[in-house]
Amino acid sequence: MRPMRVLINPNGAPGLIRAVRECLSHGLRQRCLARKTRTIADKVPESVHETVKASVQAAYYAPN
Repeated sequence: MRPMRVLINPNGAPGLIRAVRECLSHGLRQRCLARKTRTIADKVPESVHETVKASVQAAYYAPN
């Protein structure tokens, strides 16, 4: 029987990350693109937010 696929997005919660690692070792972990994009955009001047957001999304969706 094949194991069930699980996708977890713990949003950086250390306890949840550890629980997933220990209990669902076959689970896949994915970072939230919206949260990651906002975090990066907050580090640059507002005048380049749209350019930075587009670059982050392009990198995320790149085939490799």
